[in-house]
Formats: sequence, structure tokens, C-alpha cells
Amino acid sequence: MRHSLVPVVIATLACASTAAAQIISTSSPSELAGFRALVLTPAGAFPEMVSPHRRADQPYRGTLALRYGQYNYRQARGTFHSVGLSGLVGVKRWLHVGATFGRHSSTSIDEVSYMGSVDVDASLYHKTADNTGNGDTDVGLQLSAGYAKPESGDASARSVWASVPIAITLPQGSSLLTLFVAPSAGYGSLESAGVTDGSLRPMFGAGLCWALKSGFAAHATLHRIVSNESPNQLGFALSYTFGGTRRASE
Repeated sequence: MRHSLVPVVIATLACASTAAAQIISTSSPSELAGFRALVLTPAGAFPEMVSPHRRADQPYRGTLALRYGQYNYRQARGTFHSVGLSGLVGVKRWLHVGATFGRHSSTSIDEVSYMGSVDVDASLYHKTADNTGNGDTDVGLQLSAGYAKPESGDASARSVWASVPIAITLPQGSSLLTLFVAPSAGYGSLESAGVTDGSLRPMFGAGLCWALKSGFAAHATLHRIVSNESPNQLGFALSYTFGGTRRASE
């Protein structure tokens, strides 16, 4: 059953062209299904975002972000693009919840799919630099539950994802530079014609955020889902954070 599922899903999900499937053909059917589901949902479609920590006595109220992710399959004549919008609002001083909505398309095939997720961003640990000019240290937790569906066909993708970003934030005059690494894992599943297959995939990201004290920030991330011969993802985002006071402006 699993061996018959993958060709059906690859044919139905427009984003997964035959050439793209051949690149990771050495993967097991379950591994391939998990990989494709993560790529089609926000967990793997978009770059991870880690912003500078804000003062505990003036936590930020929310964030809006425009996100873009790209996968280049070397043997496939096409690039896979994801564009989306994310929003977070504070429910606790250390906890923010929100959602992401986006669109996934390819330069080699005239079909698109749409995706969405419910997101959680929590602060687990913060250490303020002892001396002026040193960096703050942060450990966070990011969670996501996502869903994706193409414009045509009955196939769908689902995922759950968790990440623990570890970040250092350095003052840069009137701005802040945050550098981070983020080990993570996601479970993705594909469903078509009543048949479901999926797998748990390790993931890893690293990137930076350059933030102005006004709340505007630019993000760049390199991201990878651990799967045989799967490509790296290069992603970018622009965000605006409401409320709070950054340490750079103190």
C-alpha cells in the first residue's frame, strides 16, 4: 500500500513534479511522504524566524511577517517558491500564538497549493549580557501544526513541527544583530484516495536577524530537512514587531 501511495501523491500534488521526486528516489516511501508534506506546509516551506529578545518588563504585543522560502532541485528544471504571511500576538509575557497562511508554486509546473498553520512561540530562557557590548543569550521553543492542499485533486498534506532555537543577540549601534542555530523535528503525512503515509524527519536551521529599534527587522535563514539528497532551503523574511522596547534603544 505504501509503495502505491507515493506515485499517486506525487502526481496529484502539483508541487511535487516527477523530476523532483527522482532527486530523492533513494528514500523510502514513508520518508519521501514525510519530506514532501513538510515542504508543502509552513513547517518546511518557510524560513524559521528568530527575533531579538525584548525586555521582560516591556514584552512585545505582536509581530507581522512576510516570509519567502525557496527550494532548488538541481536535477529538476524548476524552483519551488513559497510566499506567506505570519502573525503572532502575546497571551503571556513569555508566550505568543498566531497563524501562518501561504502559497506554494513551481517555475516548472503551472499548479499551486495553499497552506496554513497554527503557531506558538515561547521563551524558555534568557540571559542578559553582563557587560555593555556583549551579547544576550536566548533559548526558545517554536511549535507549528500545518495543513496544505493543491487547487485541484483530493490529496492533502499535514505536519506538526517543533524547534528549539538558540540565539545570541549583539548590539549594533541603534540596531541589534541576532545569530541563531535551531535543531528541530517535524512529522509530515500525505493523504490521497484514502491512503495516508508519513514519517518523522529531523531538521536543522541557522540564520540571522537584523532589527531596528523601531520594530522593523530583516531575516535570512538556511534550512534543511534531513532526507536523502534533499536540497537546502534559502529563505528570507521582513517583519514588524509591535510594542516593547529593545535593549539597543535604552
